Amino acid sequence: MLRRYVDPKRSKGGARIARFWGRFVASVLLVEDEALIQMMIADMLVELGHTVVAEASDLASALEHANNTEFDFAVLDVLLGRTSSEPVAAAIAERNIPFAFASGYGADGIPDRFQDRPLLTKPFQIDQLKRCIAKLIDER
Repeated sequence: MLRRYVDPKRSKGGARIARFWGRFVASVLLVEDEALIQMMIADMLVELGHTVVAEASDLASALEHANNTEFDFAVLDVLLGRTSSEPVAAAIAERNIPFAFASGYGADGIPDRFQDRPLLTKPFQIDQLKRCIAKLIDER
């Protein structure tokens, strides 16, 4: 039988972080415009035991999810095509939900007001994602 402990911490988004056998399990918003990279990151998140509750590849759908979907944290591509994901980051920050950026360009392109957010430099390995998630969950 799988024991489940639901942490009483709750984000303003309303989602909860659960713990299964000592491992945190969270719901995730994934924003990535490259389909193969999106699938790879989603697979890594699932392998780490998390649930991807929403995925977006363009600014409009990302904003819709950022404002209306319940999730514990988000992973945001810095650029969606040629468009900055800054409005998505702002919406998530407004809801007080932690998030990390993912970029193939390092810290270039990250909006100044979000320079303190964790950054995953693409391509990244699953252990780097795991450490990043630990930081995000610690913020709660």
